[in-house]
Amino acid sequence: METVTREKPKKKTRFVRTIAVWTLISLLLQLGLYAFLNHSISAVMNPDSLTSSSPVPTTLNTELPDTDLKNVQVSFDRKYLSYISGDKFKVFDIKENKVIYTKEPKSGDPSGMGVLNYQWLADRDSLIFFYAKSNSTSGNSSKTKTSASPGKSSSSKSGLAKSSASPDKSSSPKVSSSVKAKATAYTGTFTAMTIAEKHEDPHETDSDAGASPKATGKSSSPSVSPNSSPSPSSGSSKSSSSGTSSESSASGAQITELDTLDLSAGSSSPDERHYIDLSSFPAGGQILQIASSTYTNLINITVKSGSTVRLLEIDIMNNSKFLQVSGTIDNIASSDRYGTLYVQSESGKSKQIVSFSGSKRSTVSTDASDIILGTRDGTLYIGQVENDRLVKVLSGAESSDGSKNVSLSQIWEGDIPYSGGHSIIGSDGRVIILLSKTAYIIRNGKSQSVGLNGEKNFVSSDGVEKIELSKDGSNTKVVVEPLSDTE
Repeated sequence: METVTREKPKKKTRFVRTIAVWTLISLLLQLGLYAFLNHSISAVMNPDSLTSSSPVPTTLNTELPDTDLKNVQVSFDRKYLSYISGDKFKVFDIKENKVIYTKEPKSGDPSGMGVLNYQWLADRDSLIFFYAKSNSTSGNSSKTKTSASPGKSSSSKSGLAKSSASPDKSSSPKVSSSVKAKATAYTGTFTAMTIAEKHEDPHETDSDAGASPKATGKSSSPSVSPNSSPSPSSGSSKSSSSGTSSESSASGAQITELDTLDLSAGSSSPDERHYIDLSSFPAGGQILQIASSTYTNLINITVKSGSTVRLLEIDIMNNSKFLQVSGTIDNIASSDRYGTLYVQSESGKSKQIVSFSGSKRSTVSTDASDIILGTRDGTLYIGQVENDRLVKVLSGAESSDGSKNVSLSQIWEGDIPYSGGHSIIGSDGRVIILLSKTAYIIRNGKSQSVGLNGEKNFVSSDGVEKIELSKDGSNTKVVVEPLSDTE
């Protein structure tokens, strides 16, 4: 009996030890899993700056086979140059020295159709573009023209038109069918942009669901130029006064698409993909500005129809709606980190800057001299303009959920011209004011002017390089150089 009583405690001790060991192992595994999830969520909530992944700026010299270029932009790795010439949108491979993609309106379509506006993604060789075409169900069955090798074409069930032969001896772009909204999460990265011209309609009322009364806007592109035009559209066509789904271009005479072009596999395999049709886009409308962030999967654009400019919010999950904004819209910018939308507007003598984050709206500024310069890496930049001169620049850290107002502090004070200018916030934190022949660079409390030598001049969306264009007969010489504030 004594032997038995001695063995029982040993068995009990062994059992307790086993339970303790497995409990410890379980806790360690859970802690490891929690640490991994916490790291992953932190990466989403507070993404790293794109600055470290930006390509090293280089000097490029080439010649484009077109003149009168508009909306000139350079791709993420400086491999491609894109532009609109006439009614054609083209992508030029700088290394191969040839046009590798062309998108033009459907044959027979009226003026203002084709690529309305576009934007390169900030971290890869892909771009989004808005394409307008006549509705084939309304009696126009013409085909969309895209650059392709002779004899090659493709189509999709979504209505993305077939590719046809083009004088450009380039490879046929792969055209993918429409992506179902619920299965899509857009993964690009977008940068804030500025607006150039102002348009007003004193007769517009607030009767629409979500229309902005007397909305106005200023046009620009990611590679900004005071000389550029964002769209080949003439803007002469007027849309219906309704800002709701009844104003549907998809069911009327015009279909307006949100499409993408992916060149990450190289210029020999351009992948053109149709995402969604914008049912609320007005027929004959222009796109003056694109401001977006992948944090919310939303793309915000200012749309001009007739003399009216309104703010359209596009959800990649296949919904779009006009946002209600009081007064005239002067500028918009979207946070590249948190997705917050900033809208600069005015009503009579009153001016304000308001932030939109989901259902939350907060007032950033009511100072009549304040303007939006842009955002970069979770920081909002505001300028103060007096008598068409920029006299102060303020900045402040953005709130991750838009629940707190941005606390602004002054980072520069001086006096530089601003009338007709455009602002770009560089990936290195520089504030760049671009005029037709001069770029003013603000950094570390000081400003420096840099002369631009082209007939038309642009700056890349990351503020790293200047793009100078000069006409040479039937061609255009292009020089891409680092934009240095030490010149």
